[in-house]
Amino acid sequence: MDFLRKVLADAPFRRIWRDALGSLQDLIFHDVLLRQEFTTLGAAQLRFDFEAIQTTISRHMRYGDGSTLAMPKLREAISLLNIPVDAEGDQKSLREVGEEIFADGQRTSDALESLGLKHLTNGEARAILAKRLEASTD
Repeated sequence: MDFLRKVLADAPFRRIWRDALGSLQDLIFHDVLLRQEFTTLGAAQLRFDFEAIQTTISRHMRYGDGSTLAMPKLREAISLLNIPVDAEGDQKSLREVGEEIFADGQRTSDALESLGLKHLTNGEARAILAKRLEASTD
């Protein structure tokens, strides 16, 4: 990234990384997140790894949370995957969120909105929660 930053203008640099990070987001979302099952610790490790990727990217370029460089769909998927098993304070538990997500379409949409998830579809949210082992054993 350092080399490309030095030799390219800002627009081509961002365009290259937007495409590369879009491909990375799709790869991790489809080939890792939707194909593996996760325990609480596995979901936490995925979140930690994703944050390390984001830290590396942010060291070389600025972007907002809504930017494609922030990989918003993957960020939301990992956030949903990391909902705690037990509720703390005003936070919902995995079981409560699971009941809302696997309910009818309107309740699913409302649940995603209340969690602040704008980039995931109802079907994607259901598929992600189905990958959480603790959600499927309750």
